[in-house]
Amino acid sequence: DARWGINILYHDESMHPCQLHAALRHTTLYLTTHGFQSTAVMFMRRGSAIVEGFPYKYFKRSYEPLAAAFGVAHHWTQNPRPTSGSREWLRLVPQSWCMGINRCRSLARGDNVAMPNNHIDFVVGVAEDLAYQRQR
Repeated sequence: DARWGINILYHDESMHPCQLHAALRHTTLYLTTHGFQSTAVMFMRRGSAIVEGFPYKYFKRSYEPLAAAFGVAHHWTQNPRPTSGSREWLRLVPQSWCMGINRCRSLARGDNVAMPNNHIDFVVGVAEDLAYQRQR
């Protein structure tokens, strides 16, 4: 669709905050894995959105209040299963237990974030909702 543009922004610790602001000030939808880079919502316009991707059994709503404070809608996806064999045992424990135990939480946090088709469909749905809201 010609109305959509995709820009890929790679993590760079030497990036000046003004460069980050320039990259995100016109961003309507920010798709990212969970992490500190989610604080960049402070550079986004009100009415835009962030979708954070979480690994299996790791979930923290850390950046949701920050997004709300800047008028940015917060959405998320989470892996439905581990992405590596060494984390298969995480299926045996509840997420709430894992998040309360440092070693379990660290192991879960270190897993990859996958984007299965239903997560991609979710992100597209968020983008379409944002486009619809901007037309009204």
